[in-house]
Amino acid sequence: MRFAKTHRILKLMRMLRIMTFTRESRLSRVQQTFMDGINSAGYRAALNIFELMLSIVYLNHILACGWYWIGVSAPTDTGLRWLDFLSPGASDFGLSYEYLSALHWSLTQMTPGSMEVVPRNTTERTFNVCCLLLGFVFFGSLISMLSAETAQLRMLRRDQTMKMGQLHKYMMVKKVPNEMFIQAKKEITERLNVRKPILPQDVAFLPLLSARLRTSLLSEACRPYLLRHPFLRFNITLHPQLLRTLCGGRALTFRAHVSGDTIFEASAAAEHAYIIAGGSIRYKLSVADDAGVSMSEEPERTISSGAWLAQVALWLQWTHTGTADAAGVTELLVVTAKELLRDMSEFPTIRRSLVNFGKAYLRYLEGASV
Repeated sequence: MRFAKTHRILKLMRMLRIMTFTRESRLSRVQQTFMDGINSAGYRAALNIFELMLSIVYLNHILACGWYWIGVSAPTDTGLRWLDFLSPGASDFGLSYEYLSALHWSLTQMTPGSMEVVPRNTTERTFNVCCLLLGFVFFGSLISMLSAETAQLRMLRRDQTMKMGQLHKYMMVKKVPNEMFIQAKKEITERLNVRKPILPQDVAFLPLLSARLRTSLLSEACRPYLLRHPFLRFNITLHPQLLRTLCGGRALTFRAHVSGDTIFEASAAAEHAYIIAGGSIRYKLSVADDAGVSMSEEPERTISSGAWLAQVALWLQWTHTGTADAAGVTELLVVTAKELLRDMSEFPTIRRSLVNFGKAYLRYLEGASV
């Protein structure tokens, strides 16, 4: 009977090991995708705590299976096994009671808890010592990580509560209506739960890199977007150093926006062009008369990822004729017109082509407006 039970446990452990090896990479990808979809930092911290708890339970399950196998099949030099000293008649309760007893024993190896199960031979005592050593190192680390995640979650909630209280106090001093505070609190809560894309300025270790390596990394990040513009693609192909010059200067900046953020407004001076690196933009064209009075508005359009927006600012002095708002979480590569033209003018051959391209672009706009 004991042999049949041991066979079933070994078969189960073998199946679990096969599933672990074959699905580990897939589960890791699914887990990462699931975590990326969670916007709330509090929820992510809570899920990290839950994941650590599952890790602790799973490792104790492995130790419990090993402890049970030793109690059933391992050699004994005393003729005694820990299973022989369970509660009287415990064998009548079946495999579930014996497994739970083994799991209970494994949990006591990493906690101050105790139970009646103790080693009864050299093999069991050796395994017990190894589990205690493992508990000192590995389980101690898991418990520390669990405590750190819990403390981080508590600090995050306390920090948000203090800042929200500060906002409430400010509005009370300024005698702002309570309805407006409720509206502001709702919007702040929604924006806190939005997960923005990671930008270069958010990476703490990026400034520690050498200027050469940092410029190379930024060049690779910007290359796919800049090459979508025919004029820039042509000149970068002829002068590969141009890409490093642009990325190493102040012409290009990544920026993140959430739904409702205004990118630019009508009648504002156009000083930047925008490449939509992720997300989408809602753009509404406003038609005004010579006095600047709005006559009518065109239907709103949605501009998707990969498109350029307000690129006319690179070649002409321009005033925005419409309003652009982020339709959701949006990442933009902002191109500052003056800095771009200055960096490109450092190359004599490009300087001449800049003038020609600007004239051709102006003729194109004049022809389109006819």
